[in-house]
Amino acid sequence: MSIIIFIIILGVLVFVHELGHFAMAKLFGIRVDEFGMGFPPRAARLFKNGETEYTLNWIPFGGFVKIHGEDSLHIDDPDYHRSLVSKPWWKQIIVLIAGVTMNVILAWFLFSISFMIGAPTTASSVNNSGDLKNAQLTVVQIEQKSPADVAGLKAGDRITGVSRPDAILANPTADGFVSFIQSTKPGDTDQIQITRSGKIETISVTPNATTVPGTQAIGAGIDLVGTYRTGFFKSIGDGIKTTYYTAGQTLHSFGQLISGKSSIKTLTGPVGLVGVTRDAQRIGFVSVLMLAAVISINLAIINLVPFPALDGGRILFAIIEAIIRRPLPKKFVEWTNTIGFFLLIALMIIVTVKDVIHLF
Repeated sequence: MSIIIFIIILGVLVFVHELGHFAMAKLFGIRVDEFGMGFPPRAARLFKNGETEYTLNWIPFGGFVKIHGEDSLHIDDPDYHRSLVSKPWWKQIIVLIAGVTMNVILAWFLFSISFMIGAPTTASSVNNSGDLKNAQLTVVQIEQKSPADVAGLKAGDRITGVSRPDAILANPTADGFVSFIQSTKPGDTDQIQITRSGKIETISVTPNATTVPGTQAIGAGIDLVGTYRTGFFKSIGDGIKTTYYTAGQTLHSFGQLISGKSSIKTLTGPVGLVGVTRDAQRIGFVSVLMLAAVISINLAIINLVPFPALDGGRILFAIIEAIIRRPLPKKFVEWTNTIGFFLLIALMIIVTVKDVIHLF
């Protein structure tokens, strides 16, 4: 079910992204030859409407809009006037940036809907924890291969108590729970009482001092989680704020990666995102909506990177051509985008292999 949900999420995000390119290209009178879901090879031609073919392709993690002249085109082409490169540079950039814009708008919409329905929200992300309804101490993250992971704790578990032979802590606060774990003697086991899917369970966890060097820890992120619900107009404002905050955090993470302060090991690919989807699914439907919003923002920011084959790379080429007042060499543009595409595929394979290895 997590795989199915993730594929649906990815399909919607990619469709909305490519719809932005498609709509603006049509608006400016640019010929669109194909609207494809997934990457080639082609699995099926769904239908054709006017000059545009709508296709389904075998590699499910992506999609594309084939715009006439997007990689450069000779001026002698009979339909040159309807190509992307024939349009003013600012129109080219609008077409290229439309996909990113649609992803940001979608994220804002999903966050706003989540707040209207009632979004599971951590106390650390709101100004006043009193705004949360039915707040409970909840596991929000599990570090792979940590004591919590080995013991079977899962994201979404509600913690109702923790005990060992010499101490008991009922209805702990986040700080109280952390202090209790840190006070565990090396080698001792804590009994954590949780509620999962309406059932009460007890999980035995043995903290260690290697997960967090120098202190007893179990490798679980916890926070007070409750339902944050607002009215229509406030939810729109909260949606804007959350979109802005999430985009800022994502940009910061990419900056850390590019500067070398963060490792490629922190990247998560499709396989890893299935696991994240599973955790969100356990918490509830609204968590899945919010996860989709976060992925949508990540998709937008990744596409803005000025790297060949990405929207950001094509925008960079358009700006360069506007400055030098002539098109870049056709072969240069084609080969640069082709090499960039295969490098991106190689990166996706590396990250996917890493995610698969972490499963075992």
